[in-house]
Formats: sequence, C-alpha cells, structure tokens
Amino acid sequence: MDESHFIECLLEQLVKIDVCEKNQDGKYGLTSDGHLVFVTILLEIMVDDKITNDDILDYIDGTMQQMYSYGITETDNSMVELAKLVQLSVIEIEKAVNGIRTIKNPTQIEERCIEVNRLENIADNVLGRAIMDLFKTKDAITIIKLKDIYENLEIATDKCEDAANVLSDIAIRHT
Repeated sequence: MDESHFIECLLEQLVKIDVCEKNQDGKYGLTSDGHLVFVTILLEIMVDDKITNDDILDYIDGTMQQMYSYGITETDNSMVELAKLVQLSVIEIEKAVNGIRTIKNPTQIEERCIEVNRLENIADNVLGRAIMDLFKTKDAITIIKLKDIYENLEIATDKCEDAANVLSDIAIRHT
C-alpha cells in the first residue's frame, strides 16, 4: 500500500468517527460507538519518516528477488536464521502496535520494543558469523551473491528496530 492510499484509508476512518473527547490525562477516549480512537497515534507513526512498514516488506521482497536473479534455489542456515529473526521481530512489532491501540500498559509496549532490539542484535551477530564463514570459501561470485542476501535480511531487522523505536517513543509520549 503506497502512502497516498494509506492516507486515503485513514481519512475514510476519520470520517466514521462520531465523537471523540480527550479524558483528563489528555488521552483519547471512546467514540460513541465504542471504538477506541488511536488515529492521532497512527498519524504520529505516519509522520515519523524513520518508519514505514514498506521498508521491512521491501527488504524481504528484495531479498527474494535477489535470490531468484542470482539463481539461488536453496537457503542455507544463515538465511533461515536471519529470516526467522525478521519474522520474530515483525510479530513483536505487531504486538506493540496492538498495545498502542489502547496504551493501557506502556511497559508491555516497551518490552516488545526491547525484544525487537535484542533480535536485531542477534541478527548483527548472525550476519557477522555468516560473512566470516563465507570468506573462507574460494568462489568470489558466490561470496558476492550470498553476502548481498545476508545483508538485506539483516537490514530488514534494522528496519524492524526502527519501527520499534518509533513505537517506543510513542508509548513514552502517551504515558
């Protein structure tokens, strides 16, 4: 989904909101139909140029396209491990986003974000180990191909960490 389409969908949702009042803490309350309003939080996420969900997807998709272009038909342990770290990071981001919807427990959101950071640190180590092992081989073309793939998978975890940092900042601002 491109940014203009996302904004269009968001505006459609804004039109559906009947009544929205801030409570004593300045946080948004419930609409007349009982839905929690978190539109301002979505806008904060959108406006923050450090994060777009597309970045994560772009690196995953780019990695798959690279593998196809490079003629790599099988994954190795490093690819699997990095892909698993991306998957776990995305799950944690999803849980943090769901927590932001209510912001009842900012500590839980922060814990999810810390976990994403931990996973990204593991990905850094996996990448380092994979590249060290890769340079023990003698095939320069394979080294170039696999290094690109490993790096793109690790960059996907970096983008997850960027997303977690934004979510953490929002949780802190709304406590």
